[in-house]
Amino acid sequence: MKESAQIQIIRAGQEQLSLLKNISVQTFSESFANANTMEDMDLYLKDTFNDALLEKELKDHETLYYLIFFGSEAAGYLKLNLGENQKESLKEAVEIERIYILREFQNKNLGLHLLEKTYAVAQENNLKQVWLGVWEHNPGAIRFYKRNDFVEFGQHPFILGTDKQTDILMKRYL
Repeated sequence: MKESAQIQIIRAGQEQLSLLKNISVQTFSESFANANTMEDMDLYLKDTFNDALLEKELKDHETLYYLIFFGSEAAGYLKLNLGENQKESLKEAVEIERIYILREFQNKNLGLHLLEKTYAVAQENNLKQVWLGVWEHNPGAIRFYKRNDFVEFGQHPFILGTDKQTDILMKRYL
């Protein structure tokens, strides 16, 4: 079986809230727990991935969540922001707020599939660019985006619990 035949991306709705919450907490923890205090991680996870906020975002037509499956298993997710929901006011753009793959599914090109989904959403909405913020201390992610034609254009603060961190802003024109 070809690897791409095992990959499915679906738009997450209310019925996937529990799955989305679990995969969000697990992927964020896998990615950043070793570089942050437990207190800051706990605070961020509680504030960001609680049922009430996720339910509200899943109902918002300018916040889009997608789950990626490898075979029958959820392997990661993508969160996109359109319009006023973007963290920065970029014209004719879509923001990738989160793109995460569970550790056990990394190195299967699933991140590329989620980027392709982002480009398709941008084109469906007549948007000309995709942008994101990536933690300045995440060199692997920065390399990934540069390999995929993203360029740096600034930075903004990212608050993780009580810790003020810096995200590098990157964009790609379509």
